[in-house]
Amino acid sequence: MKTSQFLQAAALIAMFAGTGVHATELVVNGSFEATPVQPHTTEFFYPGMPGWTAIDGPIEVRNDNEGVAAHGSNFVELDSDHNSGMYQDIGTTAGQRYTLTFQYQDRIFQPSFTQGLDVYWGGQLLTSVASAQPWTTLTFSNLTGAAGSTRLTFYAAGQSDSLGTSLDNVSVTAVPEADSYAMMLLGLGLVGMLARRRRGKSGAARAA
Repeated sequence: MKTSQFLQAAALIAMFAGTGVHATELVVNGSFEATPVQPHTTEFFYPGMPGWTAIDGPIEVRNDNEGVAAHGSNFVELDSDHNSGMYQDIGTTAGQRYTLTFQYQDRIFQPSFTQGLDVYWGGQLLTSVASAQPWTTLTFSNLTGAAGSTRLTFYAAGQSDSLGTSLDNVSVTAVPEADSYAMMLLGLGLVGMLARRRRGKSGAARAA
């Protein structure tokens, strides 16, 4: 393959890297590791912490305390001394589709009636989760974003008694559009065609 063909293929692949085929994480501090907490302790953050704003009380962050994190060492409980919540305004584009993923589990050694989380996307209730043990992963695809930003909210839903559901590993990514996949396939096809042309020329040269 000529140098110019290598450069063309490299430029094409670089273009695909910016089309959204490779999902970019949009949540800030989704696994709460950017929040410093001493090992095996619990700390309370009000009015919030990196990426998140507290609602109706502090955000309780545990470092492998009263349970073990699903990712890293920190996780959140939103029933510090009463039911409370937190939100983050996610940068979104109007009409773009997004995937939300998070993990949750019961606070250990506590009954089911004290557990629960309500999850809101853009102010609308997306789901209510109850008991889960061990860590359970939920994924919601094809959520529609608003212009500028969309608010993601978690709020404790069990009995308001300072003992609630654990939350960890929150993620939001854009769903690649169909034309991004088509462009990627086109680029891969072009790279393959250039490689076959090179092999054909090499074979012809040897035969001569």
